Amino acid sequence: MSQPAPTPVWIDTDTAIGVPGADVDDGLALVQAFHSPELAVRGVGTVFGNAPLDQTFPIAREVVGRFGPADCPVHEGAASAEDLHRETPAVTALAEALEREPLTVIALGPVTNVGALVLRRPDLVPRIRSIVMVAARRPGQSFISVASQPDPFPDLNFDCDPPGMQALLDVDVELVFAPWEVSSHVWLTEADLDQLAGSGESGAYIAEHSRPW
Repeated sequence: MSQPAPTPVWIDTDTAIGVPGADVDDGLALVQAFHSPELAVRGVGTVFGNAPLDQTFPIAREVVGRFGPADCPVHEGAASAEDLHRETPAVTALAEALEREPLTVIALGPVTNVGALVLRRPDLVPRIRSIVMVAARRPGQSFISVASQPDPFPDLNFDCDPPGMQALLDVDVELVFAPWEVSSHVWLTEADLDQLAGSGESGAYIAEHSRPW
């Protein structure tokens, strides 16, 4: 039985893997996406969030350069929520990619770039198959991972740019939310990292950068 064709996707990310104290999840997601037979990554946009844009952009270029396809471009996007109404290179590139073919957009960080796209180019909204976002919480929910945690985690990607999220809610496009409570059930242990370290270049990269975090 033949495998279905991979889904063409655009990834928008605030990857900060390797930055002291910053989350590593976006870096892991990029590596996983590049290894998935179910996805065809057409391009990557970068955004502020887990770290400033002047860090997330070069880190994304490094990860894509090491593990992504040779023809996968990386584009600089929003440096803050104030860029919601500005056409950054990431917004321009996403528009051009949507003109070529319909895409699923995977937003791993604040949605400023994607919000700018739907505001500036509403004609392209029907070309977006869906927007998958790492965000959302149920009413009254607190993001607590252990009982001893003094304060809940913020819904960071939402809190960084509520107007950007509102722009997506205001258009007719399928929104898929992957909230914190989903990832809270997935844990990487020291044993997992030991196994990854010996599994090849990408596994060694993940293990090296995940241990301090």
